[in-house]
Amino acid sequence: MTRNTSSGSRHQRLTRERILRAAISIADRDGVEALTMRGLGSELGVEAMALYRHFANKDELLESMVDLLVGEITIPPAGGSWRSAIRAQAFSARTILGRRRWAQRLLATRAVLGPGTLRHIEGVTRALRDAGFSHTLAHHTMHVLGARIYGFTQEVFDDALTPEAVQRFVGLIRAGDYPAMQAAAPHVRHDADAEFAFALDLLLDALDRARLSEARAAPRAAASASSPSAVSQAGRRKRGRRGS
Repeated sequence: MTRNTSSGSRHQRLTRERILRAAISIADRDGVEALTMRGLGSELGVEAMALYRHFANKDELLESMVDLLVGEITIPPAGGSWRSAIRAQAFSARTILGRRRWAQRLLATRAVLGPGTLRHIEGVTRALRDAGFSHTLAHHTMHVLGARIYGFTQEVFDDALTPEAVQRFVGLIRAGDYPAMQAAAPHVRHDADAEFAFALDLLLDALDRARLSEARAAPRAAASASSPSAVSQAGRRKRGRRGS
């Protein structure tokens, strides 16, 4: 039975995306802990049971919410610089997920493997493979970038960095025997966005060095494998196995 809501809300078709958008709005507004199937149904003007025609349970709902958000991360077109592609994806993800701690926590604790997430992973993998990353290095890169792109690693101090906490921290530095920190204090300002870019660029620099090192090592490994001594050793091992 439909609840008393506006006629526009009553007559809107109930779809997975409409349910997910409403659930995300509740999580953004009140926190994901406040999200219930009954409350979500009320928000949409339907009984909670109507939601179960689209989602088997609340766990599927939560995972689908995150998957929808990850699916909105920018996927740059093929053929460009891999660094530019990964950087664009990282900043897009920061815009979409950066202020949604609830989504980051769900990503860190659940296997979210819906179409949105798979599309994102495909985009990252394609950019890396097109740039010459081996399958192994691309796989490692996905894990290394996970902390930066998806926000598994929280910002330094995170929500604990209140003005009161900053004042207390500065007071302790001034009152104690901390000459290095006392000298640095007038010149340091915590900038989460700048530190995000700094850490991301450090990772990209290191990954580029790994990519180039791997490319240089590949011809040497191939030449070594086809050298007469390597072929001879392989033949001796093969004969030895036959004689055993």
